[in-house]
Amino acid sequence: EWYRGLDPLLRESCRGLLRGYAPDLLPFLDVLDDAVVAPAGLATTSEPEEPKDVPPAVRELDPDPEAVYAWLGDPEGLGGLYGPEFAPRSEQAQMGREVAQALTDQQPLLIEAGTGVGKTLAYLVPLVALAVRRGSRAVVSTHTRALQSQILDQDLPRLKSLLGDKKFTLLMGRRNYLCLRQRQTFLSRPVEDMTDALKAVSFRLWLAATVDGMRDELAGHPLLSSELESLFDAADLCLPGQCYEGSNCFVQNARRRARDADVLVVNHSLLLADRLSGHTLLGEVDHLVVDEAHRLPEVVLDTHGIGVGRWRLDEIEELLGKIKGQDLAFPRIGLVANRLQLHGKEGQRAASAAEDLAK
Repeated sequence: EWYRGLDPLLRESCRGLLRGYAPDLLPFLDVLDDAVVAPAGLATTSEPEEPKDVPPAVRELDPDPEAVYAWLGDPEGLGGLYGPEFAPRSEQAQMGREVAQALTDQQPLLIEAGTGVGKTLAYLVPLVALAVRRGSRAVVSTHTRALQSQILDQDLPRLKSLLGDKKFTLLMGRRNYLCLRQRQTFLSRPVEDMTDALKAVSFRLWLAATVDGMRDELAGHPLLSSELESLFDAADLCLPGQCYEGSNCFVQNARRRARDADVLVVNHSLLLADRLSGHTLLGEVDHLVVDEAHRLPEVVLDTHGIGVGRWRLDEIEELLGKIKGQDLAFPRIGLVANRLQLHGKEGQRAASAAEDLAK
């Protein structure tokens, strides 16, 4: 049904791309046109479905630290979300109380928790309580995609009955979303053989199925996983005249959803990029939790560092000109110094500084 429900022009373009190559796949498309085919399941959702067989919460949650502590250990509190198999963990409840107190006092808190404590829910529960009761907004930063998936697919959906109408979503860096420029480039690539044709068809079908246009959706694709660099790693991404019109840009759509979210999940790189951009990416944040914080220093070095290597010499040569002679190595700096000399004492001091730079 999914394939049959596609735009007829799209299906015909797929036929045209595959026509004339061996083996002949057009009879297979005829079968798809006539058969009932289940949806391919390629699309991702910004708000994962709530887990099945999860009973509703028994009562609302007060963000008061002692109330959070009691709720995390209560069979009718957190236990109400797990059912009769629930076993309270005192360390989890204690951590939840400490987090709730730090959030209430607006003070930093550093916690190291052992495996099995349930630290993710221990900080999500007070965050959710504050978001519901006080209308505050929280950001959770992680290092690994696996933890992001756990939070978005398991933990926050489990707390959905507490969240009510509050929203949560994931925001990743721009290179995790398909760029419109790269999309157009890929769609216009020449098709020279069967492999090219299959890639072209696969890409068009993915575009018809995807909601978020995310890199992870193609990471395991048998044909398109080899094209991730050309699709997502372009050096110059945005075309203002094209990318910021309507709702066609996956990056802008993701950022709009992120600004509307009450609980936003990001990675460390994006968190630090937001800091470098003057906090223009994530929007206003009331509470911040940095999970997997032991990985933060290496990300700081990566995002805030400056790479220096022999490859930089080509860029310097392009900017300053090739080295000539011994007196003043770079001709363009020499031109600047000569012109500065004509502007009195201030100009002469500036010319001297330029000559020192050249040396």
